[in-house]
Amino acid sequence: MREQGSEYKDKVGREFFERARDRGWHECVWDKDNPGDEVQTWFGGGNHIRQDDHVFCDQTLGRQVGQPWVAKEAATGLGLSHHAPLVLDFDIEPIAMTSLRRAVKTDDDATAAQAATDDAMETDHSPNPTASGP
Repeated sequence: MREQGSEYKDKVGREFFERARDRGWHECVWDKDNPGDEVQTWFGGGNHIRQDDHVFCDQTLGRQVGQPWVAKEAATGLGLSHHAPLVLDFDIEPIAMTSLRRAVKTDDDATAAQAATDDAMETDHSPNPTASGP
């Protein structure tokens, strides 16, 4: 169970995560490998939850999330914040590569179409009405 620090906060947190689940959101840490296990992203001490930071996505993208990890050095060693960055990698093709591949395919299709037209013109043996006679 996600401990929020008080009975009221526990209730509000539970309701939020139930709504998220009911709407089909994928919680990228909680739903990954060990439902119920949180990672520590809060290093501020006190009566506070361990994982105060979350990443949500749709179910399709959620199937492509890698193993989440926490860059705790940002909070513990460097003291940049009480929150440590929650880091996720998704196993998806970069959008730029998708666009580039689509553009190359379009160029290849245009080149192939032009080559086919050129070949057809070279093998066309019909009389040429603009050619002068013998």
